[in-house]
Amino acid sequence: MSSPISLPPKDTEKLNSFYGLSWPLLIGLVACLGLLVLTSWQTSVDPDTYMHLTVGQWIWDHHTIPHQDFFSFTLPGRPWVAHEWLSELLFAMMYRYFGWTGLVFVLGLCLAVSLAVLIRFLLQRIPPIYAILFTALAYAGLSSHLLIRPHVLVWPILVLWVTRLVSAIEDHQDPPLYLLGLMTLWANLHGSFIFGLLITMPLALDAIISSPAKMRLKLAKKWGFFWILAVLASVISPLGFKGLLFPFQLMGLQHLGSIVEWMPSQFTGFNPLELILLVYLCLALLGLFSLSLVRALILVGLLQQALMHDRYVSIFALMAPILLAQSFGQHYPNKIKLKPSSVDFFFARLSCKASKRSIVTAGALLVVVAAVLGQARHHEPSKLAFPVDAVDFAMKEGVTGPVLNSYDFGGYLISRKIPVFIDGRVDLYDKKILGPYIDGVDKGDPKVLDSLVKEFNITWALLRPNSLAMKYFDSNPGWKKIYQDDAAVIYVPVNFVSRDGH
Repeated sequence: MSSPISLPPKDTEKLNSFYGLSWPLLIGLVACLGLLVLTSWQTSVDPDTYMHLTVGQWIWDHHTIPHQDFFSFTLPGRPWVAHEWLSELLFAMMYRYFGWTGLVFVLGLCLAVSLAVLIRFLLQRIPPIYAILFTALAYAGLSSHLLIRPHVLVWPILVLWVTRLVSAIEDHQDPPLYLLGLMTLWANLHGSFIFGLLITMPLALDAIISSPAKMRLKLAKKWGFFWILAVLASVISPLGFKGLLFPFQLMGLQHLGSIVEWMPSQFTGFNPLELILLVYLCLALLGLFSLSLVRALILVGLLQQALMHDRYVSIFALMAPILLAQSFGQHYPNKIKLKPSSVDFFFARLSCKASKRSIVTAGALLVVVAAVLGQARHHEPSKLAFPVDAVDFAMKEGVTGPVLNSYDFGGYLISRKIPVFIDGRVDLYDKKILGPYIDGVDKGDPKVLDSLVKEFNITWALLRPNSLAMKYFDSNPGWKKIYQDDAAVIYVPVNFVSRDGH
């Protein structure tokens, strides 16, 4: 599909790249550089990051994938499979050799590739200025999810998967079989592979309906066969066929909604989803979109998920421009007629493919910048984000035994080889631990806290300074506070004696 450049034919025939640059290369470069340079430790403070690094290192050390819990004292030995093992192994190796900057660099590359593939797809369907706008909206939706977690690693796969299937639909072609390899990779990186399988079904229906009648039966067979192969490709993972059920089991967890990323989108202050919806609504009111029923239903379904769960905003942000591009490209010339200018010619030149020299130069620039920032420890997490000093103090004073820890501290404690009460593996803790934790630590119910302390023989508590559970320990004569800073507070039994006799 050729680029819809609003220039006279005699001009488009003479187009060549502007110094070997292109919009995909420039946007990818700016996105990666921006993440490396403009963020310091913000991308490194997710509560689960340390847990992923520790699991990855465990896999490297033992040359196998854990199938039971080794990290908690509340559910030791409980069946638990590291289904994101490949992401965790990659993170662990990057951290081992390149530190925190290496991890952020990987995130930056995934962001750059995702946006580059997206805008290349858009440039083939809509004018460059709108391709840039749609890509910027996609970035807005991704911006709050740029954390060192497995979901970022699969953004490029998600964009490749859907853009290639949509291209096949628009060209009345069979779905490309090389995507099956991506599905296997996806299934071992992150559980969102199920989205790839699910969205393929309505896209297959769209392909069949939109094709000429004489081609429909053939396409139905081809797309059906592709979907079956995709399912088989997805079960080549530690979970096997159970991996197909895992995402649905996760969605059915009793206390899932208490986790921040699974909460509904909050429209307080600036919200990227609000910006995305306002722009697309404005364009729709101008008559620049006219979707098929299938694509409209897909888009509405994605929006409903984004409104229900904040973590799905990134998926909606990436999928919306892909589903809207063809319609916009068809309606734009009839609704908005502008005389081409020199600016249009410049934008069109940057729509050409980048030269190999430019790509290599951009890659070298990123590596140099990452190396300099790595030497400066630019992305080292702040001590305010994790209980670093508090755990150092506890170890120095000889504080040991089962700990009642805040949810956000679980991953860090695992990295320090301290068995945890709870961490971010909500699928493991849902019924037995997460419910009582919410009532006790999050809500401060003294009866629940008293029950937890007795049931699990808690010998110390490591909590956020704003935890409602502090009231229980402060008012309980059997406990005393021995440490507090801006990140954490430590409580021990009143009869505790430190190594120095205090």
